[in-house]
Amino acid sequence: MKRIIGMVLVLCFLFTGASVFAGGSREKASTSAGGTVKAVVLKGATNNPKSSGHYKGLEIFKKLVEERTEWAVLVEVDSVAVLCD
Repeated sequence: MKRIIGMVLVLCFLFTGASVFAGGSREKASTSAGGTVKAVVLKGATNNPKSSGHYKGLEIFKKLVEERTEWAVLVEVDSVAVLCD
């Protein structure tokens, strides 16, 4: 349990740091009142394949964050392939 909590905290720090230092890309998201607000875009990447548990965990994180913030926070997930010769 401590290991899972630690991993979640590390992911939160990585996503927060990435958005702060990358300039915090923003896109428009609609609100229930009909107006528009700027959405924060968090970017996350892993060097594991898309079939790995780590990547699937990032996809679950993406889904939960976007739904619970009503798409005011968007998450981009990428799998970066690192090839070694």
